[in-house]
Amino acid sequence: MAEDPEKIVAQFYGITPRGDLRHISVYQEGSTVRLSGRYGSHTVHPATEPTIEGWKRETTLAFNISDIVDLSPGMLGTAEEKEKLEQLKKKAEARRAEFQATKRVPRQTTGAKDKKSE
Repeated sequence: MAEDPEKIVAQFYGITPRGDLRHISVYQEGSTVRLSGRYGSHTVHPATEPTIEGWKRETTLAFNISDIVDLSPGMLGTAEEKEKLEQLKKKAEARRAEFQATKRVPRQTTGAKDKKSE
């Protein structure tokens, strides 16, 4: 019996630690699930719970993203889905601003160098 052809079962959007928005597509072929995005592909471990929540956890680990929102492939154009994505974009912008602000904070010294230079 032939396996089911690979099909897209979910679209995930999440935020990187730097505040970038990432898109990950979830493909399923039989019992094999693959996560794929701009920066690569990852086969989900067979022990991972075969649900949207299980795949979201694996996506968090594999792609280092958080605040994952899952959007159904057939529902991407609906007002509700657009609103979810818009809220995530705002959260990403806030995280990006926070990340940029932390990059500009000067490092605090422990005072060890100051004692040596005396």
